[in-house]
Amino acid sequence: MEELLGIELNKALQAGSGGGAALDTAAKQVKDYLTTAGYY
Repeated sequence: MEELLGIELNKALQAGSGGGAALDTAAKQVKDYLTTAGYY
């Protein structure tokens, strides 16, 4: 999960003010990961 967040946060930082899409992607990936693990 840390790797998923790190990659997408890095993309958001590189994009500057347009990094919202990378954060949305990170949120979806983490939710999918947690769903697979049985947390949702």
